[in-house]
Amino acid sequence: MLCFVFVNGATGYVVSARWRAWVNANILNLGLGRGAFVVTSLTISVVLLAYVLSSLSTFLRQLLEGRWWWEILAKRFVAIQKQHREALLDSRNEAFANLTDLREMPQWRKDLIAARNEGIKKNPNLKLGPPAPDAYDKQLADFEDSEIQNKVIPAEKLQKAVEDLSALLKTHNVDEDTYLDKHQQRLLEVLKYANDRAQAEYSKLLNELHTSFGGNEIEPTKMGNIANTIQSYALRRYQCNLEAIWSNLQRVVQRDEKANAALQESKTQLDFLVACSWLTLAWSAIWTIVFSIIVPSRIGFFGAALGGPAISYLWYRVAAEQYRSFADVSMTTLDSFRFALLEEMRLATPYDVENERYVWQSLDQLTTYQEQKNFRYIKPASQQ
Repeated sequence: MLCFVFVNGATGYVVSARWRAWVNANILNLGLGRGAFVVTSLTISVVLLAYVLSSLSTFLRQLLEGRWWWEILAKRFVAIQKQHREALLDSRNEAFANLTDLREMPQWRKDLIAARNEGIKKNPNLKLGPPAPDAYDKQLADFEDSEIQNKVIPAEKLQKAVEDLSALLKTHNVDEDTYLDKHQQRLLEVLKYANDRAQAEYSKLLNELHTSFGGNEIEPTKMGNIANTIQSYALRRYQCNLEAIWSNLQRVVQRDEKANAALQESKTQLDFLVACSWLTLAWSAIWTIVFSIIVPSRIGFFGAALGGPAISYLWYRVAAEQYRSFADVSMTTLDSFRFALLEEMRLATPYDVENERYVWQSLDQLTTYQEQKNFRYIKPASQQ
């Protein structure tokens, strides 16, 4: 808040004669005592505004998440986010299908070895030589270009390449034909790259899906969907209603200084970026009015009316990415301190994954619906 006030005040001093005259008369040209009083008053005002902004931080963040929106507006943006999710799902499914097809690669290698042995046995004196033009060399070159560009190579193209090379190997003696042997070695290198790249692509898309959208619930904004990933992770992994235990979990985390510092720092950075987005939007609105009424300027008006929202949107995108970091820290916090929370609640530590999921589900039922699930409290360590 102090930075925004100072920067915009300095800008106003340059572009507005009225503001410059006021600053000169009431701050710069006053005596030490009166000038200090004015500066102190302004500083206190800024501190109060910062306190108000801090109090509104949760509400402002939820607005960026898509909460409290009018239904007619939310529906339009939900449809856009749903399209993004469906496109990501299609890409993930395509990558998974390609990776599944590449599981036949061990058999392709066996087919190449069998074709090579067959060619050596049946055609001991037949050599391919360097044909002109060499269509298979062009096919391999295309694969190698894809590797240079870090592209995914479709499994069906690789399968066809294996079939084509197998046909050549069956009708030639590779031991007498170094040219054809080089083709085989190049193809084996391409197969290795294709498999590694397909696995990396699938993992990337799967992680992007899990870090961008939570379950089947779609929010109107990118930030809102990233926020949902925290709860979705807790449900997917532990069947735990994280929102119901978050306050208690934070209290347990406070005992670990490093973990608590990491969580609070990540949250502070997120709140800072959210505040920057809203402050930029607010000041752009103020400057739009200033340049249209008080200090008429066409360039200033369009700069404030168009540039301000654009910068605010950039702040929002940065905040959304920071939300990913905060979500990751929150998930790690749950992973690390969930058993400590159960111990704090005097519940027995689960003995396997299924039992843990049952405990969290039962605890949620008890918290939400007051349904008892035969919980048995354990004695604190000091009493055992």
